Amino acid sequence: GIRREVSNTFTRVVNDLKLNEGVEDRRDRLVFHTLRHTYASWLVQAGTDLYVVRDRLGHSTLSMTERYSHLAPENSKKTVSTLEDFIKKSKGGDIIQLDKS
Repeated sequence: GIRREVSNTFTRVVNDLKLNEGVEDRRDRLVFHTLRHTYASWLVQAGTDLYVVRDRLGHSTLSMTERYSHLAPENSKKTVSTLEDFIKKSKGGDIIQLDKS
């Protein structure tokens, strides 16, 4: 299952290492959610399907996960190439080149 709570060990280690020392803006502070966000970002950048990322993060809706989609703009180009390859194989001939932009 998905963990809903994090022990205070993470906060204690961050404090002991003084990773947030001198950080005035709370949005720039290292918190456990920083790791979760990084994990999701790296998954998307590696080409992981957003539905898989949604499931791994436990998001209740895909729209919550879609905030990461901008991290992999090349995925749309890859999708078009995959479709072209599929059509070529299934038709056995040349097709009109699809726009990859």
